[in-house]
Amino acid sequence: MISRLIRASVARTGVFVVLILMSMGGVMVASAQERMHELKLDLDAVLKLPDLWDLTPETLAERCPAEGFESNPFFKWAAEETSGNRFAFFSRQPFANVKVEASLFGGTVLVNTMVVQFTNNKVTEVLVVLHGTEVDGLLGLDEFDAKKSACATGLVGLVGAQAMGQKRYFGSKLVRSLESQSYSGKEATACLDAGVEAKLVRFVLAPAGTDPAVLLAQPVVELERGATEYFCDLDGLMKFPQSWEMTPAKFEAAFGVDRSGDTPIFQWLNAEKTAARFSRQPFSNVAVDLTMFGGRDRVEEAVFDFADGKLSQVYVSLYNRGDSGPISKDEFDARFKKSGQALIGLLGARPVEHRSTAPTAVKTTSWLWNTPHTLALLEYNAEATVKKAAAEFLRLRVAPVARRDQLLNIAAIGQSTTTLKRGDLLQFVKKESNGDVLVTGIPMVDQGAKGYCVVASCERLFGYLNIPCDQHELASIAGSEADRGTTGAAFVEALKKINTRFKVRFKALLEKAPLERSDAREARPDRFAKMIQEQIDRGVPLLWALQLGLFPEEPNTALQAGGGHMRLIIGYNIPREEVLFSDSWGAGHELKRMKLTDAVNATFGVYLVEPKGR
Repeated sequence: MISRLIRASVARTGVFVVLILMSMGGVMVASAQERMHELKLDLDAVLKLPDLWDLTPETLAERCPAEGFESNPFFKWAAEETSGNRFAFFSRQPFANVKVEASLFGGTVLVNTMVVQFTNNKVTEVLVVLHGTEVDGLLGLDEFDAKKSACATGLVGLVGAQAMGQKRYFGSKLVRSLESQSYSGKEATACLDAGVEAKLVRFVLAPAGTDPAVLLAQPVVELERGATEYFCDLDGLMKFPQSWEMTPAKFEAAFGVDRSGDTPIFQWLNAEKTAARFSRQPFSNVAVDLTMFGGRDRVEEAVFDFADGKLSQVYVSLYNRGDSGPISKDEFDARFKKSGQALIGLLGARPVEHRSTAPTAVKTTSWLWNTPHTLALLEYNAEATVKKAAAEFLRLRVAPVARRDQLLNIAAIGQSTTTLKRGDLLQFVKKESNGDVLVTGIPMVDQGAKGYCVVASCERLFGYLNIPCDQHELASIAGSEADRGTTGAAFVEALKKINTRFKVRFKALLEKAPLERSDAREARPDRFAKMIQEQIDRGVPLLWALQLGLFPEEPNTALQAGGGHMRLIIGYNIPREEVLFSDSWGAGHELKRMKLTDAVNATFGVYLVEPKGR
């Protein structure tokens, strides 16, 4: 069983880091240490615009004068070693013997905490929390409305701009309940978050010209700590044609990864960051309510592909039997029509039925949306609307018009298929100085928590060969169930069907029981090594069925402790007597190793799929 836990601690940066790191400890040195000092502070002097952006750590103290103290009693300092940023942390009790009543907007609101971030000795951002559950406790509806209204009025006066409603597209479950507004003025940009259910009123202040989306992308750390339930609406990433200019760095920034260091919302499928995957259960202890079209359509999985440094294609699984379970014909038809109507609104175009001449693993019905900048293809297995409980998948693929042939699987002039020829594969063979010989260019997918190792491995192999077939189509052919996976017999029969449809050759090179003696020559370590070497040298990865948990692997990152499994053999190392392989579990599983003799003993079978054409 696959068990994947999100890391308990996450490296974070930015003003919100101080809310985690700063403690109540420490005694402020004063003329009378023994007694508690109760002070008042008007923060309007600190946040005065545009002077705020010219403050330095030294002049900040001058805005908060206090006599009789050896150092400033209103705030204390924190610093990030990696970035060099410094943070001034204001709170109700910054020191054990100091209490502060801080106010804003002419004393109309009291401040719980405030963090001022300095970068290169200049203020770059300010976070102000007016109400937080850890200090203030429960928030009544009337009190909430009063605090929110006073803060909103104060921000209009401070920034000099009216509020604009905003939407947060991701976050913890409580973040979804927040009401967000932005204020964009000549001297600053602000974003206000308030929610009675979340028991939170806070705002972030940044220099003028800052995109409010940048502020909204920052995690609401007060509501993120300890969270295991999240939401994500993909609409924020699907604003075409602007989204086609999105780079991997901008993609990460849209989720605050440039500041938070990590996120449970999506995972990169490889170290090169050319594909990012969203799913509803990315880790065994984390659930994500994944949606699109204003939160109305449930999404099972989505993959955002990048090529040449920019977003190149979006794949969305709106329904697949493995994740969603079986549904009736009427329910599927309703889902399809609802998604189609939403696409009309998103793209401003009406669809036409697309009849592809290219081979497909499963007979598919497709509808195409064509705009000057974007193409969208909504597809489902043809039997879904004509037979009861026959729905297998409903998927959406979107691409810029420049990638029309790739989206529609149109072969080049003079070719009958997009599948690579055998002679094309040699270019992907790479030899390393350490003795590794391996096949490169194999796309990574993540089978998730499903028992889809067979179909996920096949999808990767077919992607390498330019065969248009995803794991849900393969699961349909092979009869895979999410909890049980694919049987050996069904797998062989499925590959035989694909064999004829895509002009590829399928062959079982070795089949045996693990740890049992086999009379097959290929079951001997020397023959096993030669079999692998012959195929890898031609640029052909191999499907490898084996028993997990019997022998050590390097690195030891398997997400399945034991039982049957399928992975790809992608290379070999003769001097070290190693088999190089890859698992379909996303980033970090691209290249692994096992000793040759162990690999032989663990093997169920080794299978070849290669192009027929030379």
